[in-house]
Amino acid sequence: MPLIKLDMSELAQAISNLGRAESWVPPVIHKQMPMLGKQISALMKNQLSSHDYLGTLSQSVQSDYDAGTTTVTIGPDAKRGSYDAGMIMEMGTAPIPNLPWYPIKAWAEARGVNNPRGVWLGIRAGGVQPHPFLEATMNRFEFSATMLAAMDIMAVDLTALVFAGDTAIGGVRT
Repeated sequence: MPLIKLDMSELAQAISNLGRAESWVPPVIHKQMPMLGKQISALMKNQLSSHDYLGTLSQSVQSDYDAGTTTVTIGPDAKRGSYDAGMIMEMGTAPIPNLPWYPIKAWAEARGVNNPRGVWLGIRAGGVQPHPFLEATMNRFEFSATMLAAMDIMAVDLTALVFAGDTAIGGVRT
Protein backbone atom coordinates (compact mmCIF):
# COMPACT_ATOMS: atom_id res chain seq x y z
CA MET A 1 0.00 0.00 0.00
CA PRO A 2 1.47 3.45 -0.96
CA LEU A 3 2.08 5.61 2.10
CA ILE A 4 3.64 8.90 3.01
CA LYS A 5 5.86 8.59 6.03
CA LEU A 6 7.04 11.76 7.76
CA ASP A 7 10.22 11.47 9.77
CA MET A 8 10.67 14.28 12.28
CA SER A 9 14.43 13.63 12.45
CA GLU A 10 14.84 15.39 9.08
CA LEU A 11 12.96 18.42 10.36
CA ALA A 12 15.08 18.41 13.52
CA GLN A 13 18.23 18.26 11.36
CA ALA A 14 16.97 21.18 9.24
CA ILE A 15 16.27 23.23 12.36
CA SER A 16 19.75 22.52 13.68
CA ASN A 17 21.24 23.62 10.34
CA LEU A 18 19.45 26.99 10.50
CA GLY A 19 22.05 28.23 12.95
CA ARG A 20 24.51 28.44 10.04
CA ALA A 21 22.09 30.21 7.67
CA GLU A 22 23.92 33.49 8.25
CA SER A 23 26.83 32.11 6.26
CA TRP A 24 24.65 30.63 3.48
CA VAL A 25 22.30 33.49 2.64
CA PRO A 26 24.79 36.14 1.44
CA PRO A 27 26.50 33.92 -1.18
CA VAL A 28 23.11 32.88 -2.60
CA ILE A 29 21.99 36.52 -2.80
CA HIS A 30 25.36 37.70 -4.20
CA LYS A 31 25.07 35.08 -6.93
CA GLN A 32 21.50 35.89 -8.02
CA MET A 33 21.14 39.66 -7.63
CA PRO A 34 23.69 40.69 -10.30
CA MET A 35 22.07 38.26 -12.76
CA LEU A 36 18.64 39.65 -11.87
CA GLY A 37 19.95 43.17 -12.52
CA LYS A 38 21.18 42.21 -15.98
CA GLN A 39 17.86 40.59 -16.85
CA ILE A 40 15.83 43.60 -15.68
CA SER A 41 18.24 45.90 -17.54
CA ALA A 42 17.38 44.10 -20.77
CA LEU A 43 13.67 44.61 -20.09
CA MET A 44 14.19 48.32 -19.39
CA LYS A 45 16.27 48.73 -22.56
CA ASN A 46 13.45 47.16 -24.53
CA GLN A 47 10.87 49.39 -22.83
CA LEU A 48 12.89 52.52 -23.64
CA SER A 49 13.64 51.58 -27.24
CA SER A 50 10.27 52.73 -28.58
CA HIS A 51 10.90 56.34 -27.48
CA ASP A 52 14.68 56.50 -27.83
CA TYR A 53 15.37 57.92 -31.28
CA LEU A 54 19.12 57.27 -31.46
CA GLY A 55 19.38 54.43 -28.96
CA THR A 56 21.55 56.49 -26.62
CA LEU A 57 19.17 56.29 -23.67
CA SER A 58 18.39 52.58 -23.91
CA GLN A 59 22.06 51.71 -24.48
CA SER A 60 22.97 53.61 -21.31
CA VAL A 61 20.88 51.36 -19.02
CA GLN A 62 23.14 49.83 -16.38
CA SER A 63 22.65 47.57 -13.39
CA ASP A 64 24.81 48.04 -10.32
CA TYR A 65 24.87 45.55 -7.46
CA ASP A 66 25.91 46.76 -4.00
CA ALA A 67 26.93 43.70 -2.00
CA GLY A 68 26.98 45.70 1.23
CA THR A 69 23.27 46.48 1.02
CA THR A 70 22.36 43.54 -1.26
CA THR A 71 20.65 46.04 -3.55
CA VAL A 72 20.68 46.14 -7.33
CA THR A 73 20.02 49.52 -8.97
CA ILE A 74 18.90 49.61 -12.60
CA GLY A 75 18.50 52.64 -14.83
CA PRO A 76 19.87 54.75 -17.67
CA ASP A 77 22.70 57.21 -17.15
CA ALA A 78 22.59 59.12 -20.47
CA LYS A 79 22.62 62.92 -20.47
CA ARG A 80 21.03 65.51 -22.74
CA GLY A 81 23.50 68.29 -22.23
CA SER A 82 23.75 68.52 -18.46
CA TYR A 83 20.28 67.03 -17.93
CA ASP A 84 19.40 63.46 -16.97
CA ALA A 85 17.92 61.90 -20.13
CA GLY A 86 16.06 59.27 -18.10
CA MET A 87 14.33 61.94 -16.02
CA ILE A 88 13.39 63.83 -19.17
CA MET A 89 11.85 60.65 -20.60
CA GLU A 90 10.11 59.72 -17.34
CA MET A 91 8.84 63.15 -16.25
CA GLY A 92 8.84 65.31 -19.37
CA THR A 93 9.89 68.95 -19.17
CA ALA A 94 8.55 72.44 -18.88
CA PRO A 95 8.74 74.58 -22.03
CA ILE A 96 12.28 74.90 -23.39
CA PRO A 97 12.41 78.33 -25.07
CA ASN A 98 16.09 78.00 -26.06
CA LEU A 99 15.78 74.46 -27.47
CA PRO A 100 18.50 73.75 -30.05
CA TRP A 101 17.26 72.89 -33.54
CA TYR A 102 19.66 70.11 -34.58
CA PRO A 103 18.70 67.43 -32.01
CA ILE A 104 15.04 67.83 -33.01
CA LYS A 105 15.97 67.67 -36.68
CA ALA A 106 17.94 64.43 -36.05
CA TRP A 107 15.01 62.99 -34.10
CA ALA A 108 12.58 63.91 -36.89
CA GLU A 109 14.82 62.31 -39.53
CA ALA A 110 15.14 59.12 -37.47
CA ARG A 111 11.35 58.95 -37.04
CA GLY A 112 10.38 60.05 -40.54
CA VAL A 113 8.59 63.15 -39.23
CA ASN A 114 7.83 65.55 -42.07
CA ASN A 115 7.44 68.70 -39.98
CA PRO A 116 10.30 68.91 -37.48
CA ARG A 117 9.79 72.66 -37.17
CA GLY A 118 6.32 72.06 -35.70
CA VAL A 119 7.76 69.64 -33.15
CA TRP A 120 10.55 72.07 -32.32
CA LEU A 121 8.09 74.94 -31.81
CA GLY A 122 5.82 72.69 -29.74
CA ILE A 123 8.62 71.72 -27.36
CA ARG A 124 9.72 75.34 -27.07
CA ALA A 125 6.17 76.33 -26.15
CA GLY A 126 4.93 73.30 -24.21
CA GLY A 127 7.93 71.17 -23.28
CA VAL A 128 8.56 67.47 -23.79
CA GLN A 129 5.70 65.12 -22.93
CA PRO A 130 6.51 62.46 -20.32
CA HIS A 131 6.94 58.85 -21.41
CA PRO A 132 7.05 56.99 -18.08
CA PHE A 133 9.16 53.87 -18.45
CA LEU A 134 9.91 52.79 -14.86
CA GLU A 135 6.38 51.72 -13.97
CA ALA A 136 5.85 50.40 -17.51
CA THR A 137 8.95 48.22 -17.10
CA MET A 138 7.76 46.90 -13.74
CA ASN A 139 4.26 46.23 -15.12
CA ARG A 140 5.55 43.96 -17.86
CA PHE A 141 4.78 40.28 -17.50
CA GLU A 142 8.47 39.51 -18.07
CA PHE A 143 9.42 41.64 -15.04
CA SER A 144 7.21 39.58 -12.72
CA ALA A 145 8.36 36.33 -14.29
CA THR A 146 12.02 37.33 -13.93
CA MET A 147 11.56 38.32 -10.28
CA LEU A 148 9.70 35.10 -9.49
CA ALA A 149 12.33 32.98 -11.21
CA ALA A 150 15.13 34.65 -9.22
CA MET A 151 13.21 34.19 -5.96
CA ASP A 152 12.53 30.57 -6.85
CA ILE A 153 16.22 29.88 -7.51
CA MET A 154 17.22 31.51 -4.22
CA ALA A 155 14.51 29.61 -2.31
CA VAL A 156 15.56 26.26 -3.78
CA ASP A 157 19.24 26.94 -3.09
CA LEU A 158 18.53 27.99 0.50
CA THR A 159 16.16 25.08 1.10
CA ALA A 160 18.83 22.65 -0.08
CA LEU A 161 21.30 24.26 2.31
CA VAL A 162 18.84 24.06 5.21
CA PHE A 163 18.21 20.35 4.72
CA ALA A 164 21.70 19.30 3.63
CA GLY A 165 23.73 21.51 5.92
CA ASP A 166 27.40 21.00 5.15
CA THR A 167 26.96 17.64 3.42
CA ALA A 168 27.46 17.10 -0.28
CA ILE A 169 24.40 17.11 -2.57
CA GLY A 170 24.88 15.46 -5.96
CA GLY A 171 28.67 15.68 -5.68
CA VAL A 172 28.58 19.42 -4.84
CA ARG A 173 29.53 20.54 -1.37
CA THR A 174 26.97 22.98 0.06
